Amino acid sequence: NTGGYAASMRSWLVALLTVLSSTFMAAIKSSPLSSEIPRILYITGQPSCGKTTLIKNMVREDGLKHLRVSGFYTEEVLEGGRRVGFDIVDFDGRSGVLARKGIKSGPKTGEYTIMVDSFEKIALPSIKVRGDVDLYVIDEIGRMELHSRGFKMAVTKLIESGKPVFGSIAAPRYGRTVEFCEELKEREDTKTINLKPSNREEVYGEVKAILCNKFPKKESKNLR
Repeated sequence: NTGGYAASMRSWLVALLTVLSSTFMAAIKSSPLSSEIPRILYITGQPSCGKTTLIKNMVREDGLKHLRVSGFYTEEVLEGGRRVGFDIVDFDGRSGVLARKGIKSGPKTGEYTIMVDSFEKIALPSIKVRGDVDLYVIDEIGRMELHSRGFKMAVTKLIESGKPVFGSIAAPRYGRTVEFCEELKEREDTKTINLKPSNREEVYGEVKAILCNKFPKKESKNLR
């Protein structure tokens, strides 16, 4: 039966094309080019592994000085050589208190009390979606910062906006994860690199290669 044979061949060809299409798309997603140039790049790792130092060096001194950058980073606050808290600093130089030891009232992460209002005054404007920003930098999306509901909402809006993002994100500690952070890491447009004291030089090189490939230098338009 010629009609039956033709129908059978059509079905076979459709099935074959479906398989080939699926295989091709999977190959694209797993290709080196796809994995090397993500829209969102996070550094993760345990406290004091060097995340903030890497991010500041990359943005201020290395491959990204030609970009219009907005966002913030966090800095340790020391008294007598002892860490007593953290401040937040945006890339225009404004700063505020993120967390301090010795304050009784307020949300806590470990022994630190989070100063949500002070944090939000710096963080939220710095990650507001705008057309004149090339790259958003967030250091970090972590346990302290996520005491702010406004911050979580602003991060979600930024991630969904399609804008490039580079920053640090909380790692599991003592077997405990941060659900929101794990969800962000699982996005298909995201790459997360684990930083340790033993691989700092290697990770720095990898991050620099990714970001410089994504943002090749054309002309200086640094507004910081």
